[in-house]
Amino acid sequence: MSLEPSPQDAITRDTRYEYYMVQIPSNFAVQEGQAQGHEIAAYVQEWANKLAAQGWEFYRIDSMGMTVAPGCLTALLGGGHQYTQYAIMTFRRRK
Repeated sequence: MSLEPSPQDAITRDTRYEYYMVQIPSNFAVQEGQAQGHEIAAYVQEWANKLAAQGWEFYRIDSMGMTVAPGCLTALLGGGHQYTQYAIMTFRRRK
């Protein structure tokens, strides 16, 4: 068994990224009759182009949820947990 690092280890070790995340709406609203069908793509494209000009590479979009527990008074009045879904756009660039 060799203790020498493999070429794959060298690639992994030398490839380091920093990441930039942008929280975007998980739902977009437009007025009835004004939807063109590409609003969300245009929004993501605008962000991707803006950050690409700064050296960031679009990496992926993830969906994440957050639950907010009610405060004491809200809970006493019958309020429950609120769940909100978020979309996170991730960009990366080499360090």
